[in-house]
Amino acid sequence: MTPTTTHRHADGSMGDKAVLYCPECGHESPIDGDWNVDHDADSLVYTCPVCSTAVTTRPERLLEA
Repeated sequence: MTPTTTHRHADGSMGDKAVLYCPECGHESPIDGDWNVDHDADSLVYTCPVCSTAVTTRPERLLEA
């Protein structure tokens, strides 16, 4: 899995959205950005829209809160 971090705005303030990074091609986007999201059993698999690398898998139950 790749690390998530908070997003820094151009004015230097910190945003509240996590950013995912693709380890293969370096693409970065917020978790709700342009990632391809597929359902796999009880989890969501986020893949890179540029190179199709699986970036992270998140338990689907976390989204039901």
